Amino acid sequence: TGNGRGEYEPDRLLSRAEFTRLAVGSLGVKNVDNYSSYTIFPDVPAGQWASGWVNAAVRHPDFEKNPIIRGLGNGTFGPNNPTTLGEACTMALRMLGYEQKDIGPFWPNDYVAKANALGLLANITVTNPYTAITRGDAAILFRNTLTTDDKEGKSILTRFTGNEIKKDVILLATSDTDSSLNASQVTYYTNPKATEEYPTDEEGNPTEKKVEIKKLVGVIDPSVVGSHGILILDKDDQESVVGFLPDQRTTLHITLERIEPEGLLANDGTGFIYIPRHTPLVVHGNIYSYGEGWTELDEGGVI
Repeated sequence: TGNGRGEYEPDRLLSRAEFTRLAVGSLGVKNVDNYSSYTIFPDVPAGQWASGWVNAAVRHPDFEKNPIIRGLGNGTFGPNNPTTLGEACTMALRMLGYEQKDIGPFWPNDYVAKANALGLLANITVTNPYTAITRGDAAILFRNTLTTDDKEGKSILTRFTGNEIKKDVILLATSDTDSSLNASQVTYYTNPKATEEYPTDEEGNPTEKKVEIKKLVGVIDPSVVGSHGILILDKDDQESVVGFLPDQRTTLHITLERIEPEGLLANDGTGFIYIPRHTPLVVHGNIYSYGEGWTELDEGGVI
C-alpha cells in the first residue's frame, strides 16, 4: 500500500514487523483484529499497529503447526529491527511449509542456500545472510515466493484464492484500457483444453477462444495488459479478480518497419522475427492467433 503519500520507497529498509505483515497478508489473511488484543512478545504489546499481524503469524490456524515467526533468542521480537536476508529467507521458507529438518541445522546459511535453490532469490541484490534487505528486494522475494510451489508441490496462491489458480492466462484488458468494459472489469484469455465447445485443428490448436470477463476488486496496472501470467481470484468471491501476476518472460519493445504473415521486421536492427501462426496476439483488447491477426498491426506502431 506504499507509505501513504503514493510512494513505495524501494530503497528503504524493511522492518521485521513490516515483513511479517506482508507475509501474513500474502497468504490470504485479511483481518487480524482477533489477534491484536493480547501480547505474545513483550516488545509488541496489544494494540500496537503490528500486534495483530505478528500474533497471527504465530497463532493463526493456517500457521499453528509451522509458525512464520518465532522471535529472537531473548524472547522479544524486535519489530523495528531491519529484516536481514537470512530472516527473510527463513520466513519465506516457512510460508512454503518448510521446517528445519527440511533445510539444515546451520542458520542462516542453510536457509539462504535453500531459498536460492528454490529460486526465491532470483533478481535480489543482496547475498550476505546478515545484510538488511530493502523494500524493493522484499517485493521481489514475495513475488518469487508466491509463484513457487510449497513443500507439498502446491501453489501457495491457492491459500489466497481458496481455489485453483488460473495459470496460462493472457490479460486482454481492464476498464482503464478498454472503454467497452464496465468500470472495474477485467477480461482475459485462457488457453482451453480440447472439448466439443473448444475443438482443435489438425495441429492440436484450439479453433475457438475462451475469453472471460470478471469483476475487478483489486488493482491491476495497465502496463501488464497483454502479458501472460497468473490471474488471482478473490477467496470469498470466485467471480472477482484481486490481482494478476505476469510471468517473467523476456519482453522486447519494437517499432514495426514491415509486417508479414510469417513475422515482423523491426527498425532497430533486430532483424526479421519469425512468428508461428498460432502464437497468441493481443491487439486493442482482442485475442487472435498471429496467422489471423497480423493484419490488425500497423507499420510504424510499437509492440
